[in-house]
Amino acid sequence: MKSNQYSELINCETPEQVRTNIRQWTSNLSDNEHLIRSTILDIDAGIELLLKQIFFQQMSDILANYGNKMVYKQWHNQLWSIVKGLNFMAVHRILEPCLDSFDQPDLKHIRPIHDLRNYVVHQDAIGSANYKCGNPFKDTEYLARLFFEAWAARKALTKFYEVLIDDRRARFELYSKFYHENQEKEYNKKKIKTE
Repeated sequence: MKSNQYSELINCETPEQVRTNIRQWTSNLSDNEHLIRSTILDIDAGIELLLKQIFFQQMSDILANYGNKMVYKQWHNQLWSIVKGLNFMAVHRILEPCLDSFDQPDLKHIRPIHDLRNYVVHQDAIGSANYKCGNPFKDTEYLARLFFEAWAARKALTKFYEVLIDDRRARFELYSKFYHENQEKEYNKKKIKTE
């Protein structure tokens, strides 16, 4: 294949012409709108990758390992390939009850961020894009809010990973605390009934 065969087909001689012309032909967004749209896509992609890493790590814990490192690595790589191929909603739907059970309110930002991403990808009218009652394309305060809440969600996801997946002792301590609190509540209920 000739190196610039497709560039010539669209009547472009330089890489800059290819980028400029294709952008003009495929989109009516301004430079600023392209930047904001790309930022939204990048923010969502970062969160999606974290969700997939969390899901993968949890699933990889149940891969059987009989000491053959090469065979284990094949299964490990196959699992990662499958998880990478899952879409955001599949992974989020599976993890959602786990995320909801973890006491981190910033995890609630994940779904609205993804909904905004879907809107700007699948709709022509970015002028009516909405993130928590505001349009990040029209009001930079909402773009800043999106950035801050995405940062907070990523931080909460990292904590979720560290506490519930990476640090097994911390997970058992949380369960132990929950168990003892409930035992104490039950004891107090029985004590009140007997009095």
